Amino acid sequence: MDLLLKVGILVVVIAVIAGISVTLFTPPQGQGSLTAEQLVLNDVNKTYPGAIVSVINSTLSSENESGMLFLSVVINPTSPCPTLQIEHYNYQATHLVSTIDNIYINYVSGNCAVPVLSSPGFTVGSSYVATAVAYNRSAWVQHYVTVFGYNLTDAHSKYYPSMAANLTPLNTSFLNVWLVNFTASPASYSEYTVLNQTGKIIGNYTLSK
Repeated sequence: MDLLLKVGILVVVIAVIAGISVTLFTPPQGQGSLTAEQLVLNDVNKTYPGAIVSVINSTLSSENESGMLFLSVVINPTSPCPTLQIEHYNYQATHLVSTIDNIYINYVSGNCAVPVLSSPGFTVGSSYVATAVAYNRSAWVQHYVTVFGYNLTDAHSKYYPSMAANLTPLNTSFLNVWLVNFTASPASYSEYTVLNQTGKIIGNYTLSK
């Protein structure tokens, strides 16, 4: 009887452990793809604190059993060279696997790499890419950031389908351009760069704060 009792207790213990494992690794059922998506986004936000994460596409099943989630991840979004990468997450009921598909911008040891610049038919389709291209290609911007400090410089880009001549000191009208602003906290002025859609610099100027 003692042996049977011990076996019975062991079976109960194993069942309890198995139940705990299922609770830990199986997401809630029947709450739609948003539940699975939120679990993935929570994981991404822990991996890249402070990053801007956007969902590009999702094939997550309504039962939350499996699927793919494609994300845009922007790290240090207001820096002179924000890192922009596309990742996809393979979501299963018991595990999550992430893969970096493409790195559009990468800042490493003072070098702002923009691999997409060499792509055939390249066009600037993102404000983050516009910022990185301006920093990558403008000697004026690079000098400004070097003098006042990379970590002390904020950058922002805005797209203009039509830019009036009186909008900038260049006194020239432009079509389909990006205006990129670099502002360092210790500086008394800001540096501006105008890019066309192919990433060519067509103007530089400065403005006092």
